[in-house]
Amino acid sequence: MSVPRGVAVLPLLVLLSAGTAGIARGAETGDAVPPGVAPQREFDRIAEAYAKDAPSAELVDRLYDFMEKYPKDPRSDTVQLWVALTQQKRKFHNEAIKEFDYLLSDFPDSPLVTQALRRQIDSYIAIGKPDKAAENYAKILSRKFAPDDAAAAAAFRDAVLFMADRHVQKKEIDAAVALLLRLPDRTDAITRVVNLYLQFDRHDDALRMIRRLPASEKMLAYKLTLAAYSQRPGTANLYALMEEVMSKEPQGAASDALIQQIAAAIGAKGADEKDKVLRFLAQKRPSLKRWADYALCELHRTDLQRLLTFIGDYRSGADVERVKRMVGELHEIRGDPEKARAAYWLLEDKPAAHFLVAATYYGKLARRKDLPAGRRELTEIVKRFYSPAVSAEALFERAELEAGLMGDTGTAIATLRELIDRFPRQGEWAIKAAFRLGTLLRSQKKQDEAIAVYERLIRDWSGSQSVVRRALLEVAACHEEKNDTQRAIATYRSVIRKYPHTYEASRAHTVLEQRYGVPDVDVSDR
Repeated sequence: MSVPRGVAVLPLLVLLSAGTAGIARGAETGDAVPPGVAPQREFDRIAEAYAKDAPSAELVDRLYDFMEKYPKDPRSDTVQLWVALTQQKRKFHNEAIKEFDYLLSDFPDSPLVTQALRRQIDSYIAIGKPDKAAENYAKILSRKFAPDDAAAAAAFRDAVLFMADRHVQKKEIDAAVALLLRLPDRTDAITRVVNLYLQFDRHDDALRMIRRLPASEKMLAYKLTLAAYSQRPGTANLYALMEEVMSKEPQGAASDALIQQIAAAIGAKGADEKDKVLRFLAQKRPSLKRWADYALCELHRTDLQRLLTFIGDYRSGADVERVKRMVGELHEIRGDPEKARAAYWLLEDKPAAHFLVAATYYGKLARRKDLPAGRRELTEIVKRFYSPAVSAEALFERAELEAGLMGDTGTAIATLRELIDRFPRQGEWAIKAAFRLGTLLRSQKKQDEAIAVYERLIRDWSGSQSVVRRALLEVAACHEEKNDTQRAIATYRSVIRKYPHTYEASRAHTVLEQRYGVPDVDVSDR
């Protein structure tokens, strides 16, 4: 049912100009509202009833009564929509369809028309009338809507997808594509069109469509095509896509990056395919020649001549430095440490070169280890004093060598003390050295000396709460190792008290509760 036939309904313009606000003011101030128009309080009551009451015949009657009492109310289209939706919620779909029709015929200029058409479709589908649903979708496609009308935009999208799917079912791909390209969201539109073309193996059509796109959308389309081809066996389509980009797109960073991605997808098919595509790019794409040549070095790390050729061709740069390291590593793997050292010394970064040279005596790649020689080389790094940080790192590395492979804990302890004394402010290395020193001292049952190291760490790095918290936990552990339970518990409690809601406080809480049966305290992880 709708407003009684023959009774004029004010156009929506009344609502926009005199509007709901004017009606509300009249209701609040006692000013008269136009005849046949509801005071704001009356509309609010019916709106609240629709929002809160269960869908029922009684609610439908109340909505009808409102429209009959106020036949010129500019919000009657809204109330009519509520009637239709209430019948739909009751699953009275035939009645709902009639009520939607009343809205469409009585309020043809209402901004609710698109929404009504879309919701009517749900009832058509529910009673098995897909052709009627299709008619409504076609009507939606012919309508215009405001850019900020989200409901209308969603209905339009549904209409496009429904009608496009019908075309796809009939193998009318071009018609489906034409519809999909009308989707408001360009990313959504391009994604669906590309996938549709590829689904039906219309690769040339996909590329032709991409050519017609504005530059701002082409890269998205290319990447979608690449993603689809990457999942398929073989490389023919990937090469076709690469050729398209190389021949149709202007050279530049964006096209080069896309070509690199395509090459990576081809290379993922196997080492032979990777070699093939890299050689192809080295020959055909001058802007990517160096990148391809380096990637070939990575692929063929045991090809010494290739590595040396790359170094000779390009002379300097981060990639050249990496290839020099590959040369050194290859000589080490082949058991020729002298050539490895010579290769490492060619590095521009001399401290890094020196560390690599030292590692040729004791590192993982060293076939015949010479631990004293490695220690001497690390000592030489300290003496050359490239920088305080480098010398500190060399001392730490030497201590690790002494404590580990050389098995000389006492000497390692002395080295770490030297590091801490000489470079107390070399953040990373001084802190790492102190914690490592504490561990080595405890391994020799020298807990008091370890505590002194941790306490110095707390003093020197009082501004770093993370260092202080960790050091306090180590102090507590030392007390435990000494069987000094009272001091251990006190230290754990101090961590909880001073640094609540931290990882260290949580650990302290766990130890106190599980190891010493101390009652639960208020601690949780941050």
